[in-house]
Amino acid sequence: AHPVALLTADETAFAGSGYSAAGGTPYHVNSYLRSGSKSWLLSPGYRYSNGYVYEYHISSISGIDRYGLYSSYGVRPAISLNPETAYTSGTGAAIDPYVAVAPQNN
Repeated sequence: AHPVALLTADETAFAGSGYSAAGGTPYHVNSYLRSGSKSWLLSPGYRYSNGYVYEYHISSISGIDRYGLYSSYGVRPAISLNPETAYTSGTGAAIDPYVAVAPQNN
């Protein structure tokens, strides 16, 4: 079995998501994470003094945002590949998934 997890806020930022300091404009609105729907991230948020707990998520425009855990969002599972794995074809769509060749063990 291979581990599956959620993306962290750092991984999401490296993929081009996030907000600039000026005006809350998304860094990269063409990020592959932009799907039009919100999904939770693995990174913990914070707890307000009133007891509300907030968690980070990918917003509908691919920015990193935070919202209360009482909200209902989706999840986007992520896996880690061996750095020697080679991409061969596919677009990543459900009807055309990515195809990769795993490294050979010598």
